[in-house]
Amino acid sequence: QELDHVPLLAPVTKLAATAGSGDAIGPVLGEAVRTALAPHRGPVFVDVPMDVIFSPAAADVAFTAPDPVEPDPAAVERVARLVAAAERPAFVVGGDVYFGRAEVALARAAAALEVPVFANGMGRGCLPADDPLAFSRVRGLLRKEADLVVVVGTPLDFRLAFGDFGGAAVVHVADSAAGVATHRPLAASASGDLAAILDGLATWSGDRESHAGWVARLRDAETAARAADAADLAGG
Repeated sequence: QELDHVPLLAPVTKLAATAGSGDAIGPVLGEAVRTALAPHRGPVFVDVPMDVIFSPAAADVAFTAPDPVEPDPAAVERVARLVAAAERPAFVVGGDVYFGRAEVALARAAAALEVPVFANGMGRGCLPADDPLAFSRVRGLLRKEADLVVVVGTPLDFRLAFGDFGGAAVVHVADSAAGVATHRPLAASASGDLAAILDGLATWSGDRESHAGWVARLRDAETAARAADAADLAGG
């Protein structure tokens, strides 16, 4: 309605702007889209007044996507060393892996380091359900038995008990430095393009512990949980 929208929406958006002329609509929208897509992605608002939207305009707008944020190689190496040295590590991945198109890199990292993968939100499906390292029914074992949990592409919020995984050390990997958790101690962190970080983990060539026994432990528990589900469904 007839009110000044920009001050109202500025506190809850990454960008709130008004296109003051017809010629400004294209450039302002281009800036808004780039801002929305830049890590960490988020909402933007563009106000186009009624007299402006119906005014004649000339525009030559070439959209350029925001450049990916290159991660710090030393930070990626610290994460890789922790995962490789852990006895019972796990990845917990979220929606930013999906939005960052890092699914293939996730599969490479999990396979290379032999790490089981759990998912929440739109992270579900980033690793196919039939992948031998994909788990969905035994998340409770992370808090009870894991010694390292690497959370990738999702905040340490209420869905993840604010990063409390029992006795496990926690690593947080986010698509921007501002997204790395500060409310709890972290064993390490890395920020930037998630595909680049996961590829860095996949190509790390240092010594590593075998996680085969841990993966087998989780697979046995997952199989038992699935069997229990099937029995419940059959009995219903």
